[in-house]
Amino acid sequence: MKKKLILFDVDGILIKHASVGKSAIISLIKKHFGLDISSSKIPIDGKTYRRIFVEKLSEFGVEDPEKHEKFEIAMKDPSPIVEAVENGLKFEQIENVENFIKELISQNHVIALLTGNSSESARAKLEPPGLWNYFPLGAFGSESLVRGELVALAINEAEKETGLKFDKKDVFVIGDTPLDVECAKYGGVKSIAVATGRESLETLEKEKPDFVFRDFSDIDKILEAINS
Repeated sequence: MKKKLILFDVDGILIKHASVGKSAIISLIKKHFGLDISSSKIPIDGKTYRRIFVEKLSEFGVEDPEKHEKFEIAMKDPSPIVEAVENGLKFEQIENVENFIKELISQNHVIALLTGNSSESARAKLEPPGLWNYFPLGAFGSESLVRGELVALAINEAEKETGLKFDKKDVFVIGDTPLDVECAKYGGVKSIAVATGRESLETLEKEKPDFVFRDFSDIDKILEAINS
C-alpha cells in the first residue's frame, strides 16, 4: 500500500472547540505589547497566528509588527492556554479520532499537523487529551501569514524527516471548515471535510471538498477514500 501524507487541523478535528482563541490573543498582546485590543472588530477564525497578530497589532498602531522585537515571543507564548487548562478548561478529543489516527499509523501512512495555531499553542491544546505525541511533524500558523502556504511547508518537512517523496495527489488535508478546504485547494492537495466542528455537513458540501463525512464514526469509509 502506498504511503500517504495526512495533514490534520487541530480545533474541531482533533479536539472540540473551546472558547480560548480570542481571549488568548487579547491576553498575549496585553502581556507583551501593553495594548488592550478587546475592542477589535477584525475576525480571527481560520487565520494563522502570524496573520492574526499582524492584523491586530497593525489595527492598534504598531508599524511593521513582524519586525518588532517582541513579535515572535508573543506569537509563540502558550501561557494563556496553559493557564486556562490549569484553571479547569478541558480540551476533549473528537469522538473516534484517536482510533482513526491509530489505524492510519497501522497502515504506515504519515500523519502531521496543519494548523493556524503556533506549535507551542497546539501542544498546549493536544497534550492534555493525549494526542500530541502522535504528531512528530507539522506546519504551524506562526510560520506563514497565508494558511494555504502551510501545505508546502508540511510536505517539505515530512519528506525531509521520512526520506519519502509525496505526490500532491497522495496528500490530504483533514479539516472542519470551508477555510480548510480552501487551504487544500491552494496547496494543490486533496481535502477531506469532516463536520465535527462548527460547520454543518451541508455547508461543507457546498465547498466541494474531495471527500466529506459527518464524523469519524465510519473509519473504513474514510480510509477507503484515502487509499483509493
